Amino acid sequence: MYIGYGLIIGIAGVFGGLICSLIKRSGGVKDSGVFFTGHGGVFDRFDTFILCSPATYVFAVLLNEYTMASVE
Repeated sequence: MYIGYGLIIGIAGVFGGLICSLIKRSGGVKDSGVFFTGHGGVFDRFDTFILCSPATYVFAVLLNEYTMASVE
């Protein structure tokens, strides 16, 4: 179970960062932050959570459904 969570979080985090970078590049924005030059903005800090959180939630729901079905 924990290995599955680790895989989902790792893969979704990487893809979340890549998707957000694609969005920024298509908009012509290199650095979306103004407070810390070179560190990006809030969008750069939370880009992995954009895809990671829903993926983890779906995994938890599916795991719960699977474990409840096997108990019955």
